[in-house]
Amino acid sequence: MKIALTDIKNCLLYPFQNDHELNKSIEEVGRIFNYFRENMHEYYSNEKLISAYVAYYFTTNVPKFEKVIQMTSIDLAGYDNIVDIGTGPGTFLVAAKDMNQNLKLFGIDHSELMLSQAIKIFKHFYANDDITLSKKFIKPKEGKTLFLFSHSLNEMNEEIYTQYLKQIAGEDILLIEPGTMESFKKVLSFRDLAIENNYQVHFPCHSEKGCQMNPENDWCHQYIYVTHADDVEAMTQKLARNRRLLPLCVQYYAKKEKVQRNKSMLVRVLKPTKHSLEWMVCGEDNN
Repeated sequence: MKIALTDIKNCLLYPFQNDHELNKSIEEVGRIFNYFRENMHEYYSNEKLISAYVAYYFTTNVPKFEKVIQMTSIDLAGYDNIVDIGTGPGTFLVAAKDMNQNLKLFGIDHSELMLSQAIKIFKHFYANDDITLSKKFIKPKEGKTLFLFSHSLNEMNEEIYTQYLKQIAGEDILLIEPGTMESFKKVLSFRDLAIENNYQVHFPCHSEKGCQMNPENDWCHQYIYVTHADDVEAMTQKLARNRRLLPLCVQYYAKKEKVQRNKSMLVRVLKPTKHSLEWMVCGEDNN
């Protein structure tokens, strides 16, 4: 699924007057995310910055979801509901709905402005469908549910995501987090908690044994390649950013039995030496 920038501009909370104003605001959002995270409260209460975030990250992240579903071999047709914890403007809910029109959608976010933005987006793309948005935890009473953490686990402390895991209580879980070392530390902590609660890691691990990656100097992450609408490509080029090759940390947990598969996964190709070409491989013992 590709979202054109012209489409999303009609849904924004703040009406940008021109591309220059939009790009300057996107750069400001980037500075807050990367260098001044202590000012995140200003971002969540600012319609202009929320709208800049949506114009850039919504349009470039929507294609990510389908690639993740393919990579993890998740069958979305096997779910009745999807609950996105930290849904923001509903990015992955929109992408999920495009893949399975029968899904009932639920989004959780602490930001009132983000939820308002999500409502505008869904009215534009899926005017005749219902979506439930809330600042509080939601667990559908009927049907099978996939719980999604979409770029939100990395903003939580252990107490918060431990509580979420208790409330999810046995339903399947998909993590789609930034492909950074800091994010992986949170993912690794969540993995341990999930295993303690009798989950099996269906992706990317081959067993539930301890991860051999040292999060102090290495991390398990994946890369996906996506394409965008022409005007989104033009925006990213003006900003001098690559949003085609995207690093991310993906984990998929379920209590059902795993499908039999190969006993090892290629993690990365190491720098070739004069007499050899070496790979880093994660095997059935996670080493």
